[in-house]
Amino acid sequence: VLGFGVRGFGTDQEYRLLEHFALKYDPNLVILAFAANDLRNNWLALDRNPAKPYFDLLSDGTLKQRPFTPMPDHSGSWKSILFAHLHSVRFLYFSAARIPAIHNALVRFGIYANVIVKPSGPDDLVSNTVYRDPPWPSEWEESWRVTMRLLREMNNKSNNSGAKFILFSVTRAIQVDDTMFKELEERHPDIALGYDNLDKRLAAFSLHEGIAYVSSLSAMRELQASGKSVHFPCDGHWSRDAHQRAGELLADYLITGGYP
Repeated sequence: VLGFGVRGFGTDQEYRLLEHFALKYDPNLVILAFAANDLRNNWLALDRNPAKPYFDLLSDGTLKQRPFTPMPDHSGSWKSILFAHLHSVRFLYFSAARIPAIHNALVRFGIYANVIVKPSGPDDLVSNTVYRDPPWPSEWEESWRVTMRLLREMNNKSNNSGAKFILFSVTRAIQVDDTMFKELEERHPDIALGYDNLDKRLAAFSLHEGIAYVSSLSAMRELQASGKSVHFPCDGHWSRDAHQRAGELLADYLITGGYP
């Protein structure tokens, strides 16, 4: 098993990584983990990161990559060493990311690449837009169209290389914690919301395209209901129990599907 996950990558970067690196290892199986924040990462107007590639979907259905200027390579520098080895530095990094003014001020020093934009109105859900009933606001729908094309291309390239492609959805804390989701509904009483709206769109798209799709949502909600922690409160990533459950889900799917 070879892991190609990179922190902060959107589907567009994963597409390039698959094309230029992962498929060179002649895999039998390609599993793509997809999280709700990937949709924001895939569209410049939402993510506003000038240091990464974005794609436009042309009228003929093809993808065209926009030009970009990569960030300097800081691997091995004092920034990288501090971030990798000191939990206090990581804590400050993630804390600052939640405060737009501080976050945007640190962009000029290369600490962050993207600029946080203030919500444009009272109905702006920011990253939680994917849980509102479709259709979504225009910028999110544009990102959805580009994302669908990227997923279609990743599936095709994998199949053409002799690999089975599986799309695997990763939950966010607000999807499994009913208290958090209820608070979101109370803040936006005039917007119809559903914690499973994104999963429904992914499932419908996958069915239409013939892409194998595995959702972790039901399993993680059951895990949360059992009293076990699913997401770390500090950064929202999965806990050890959640990773274990995700591994079991994929293993069961592969065995029942006859992939081994």
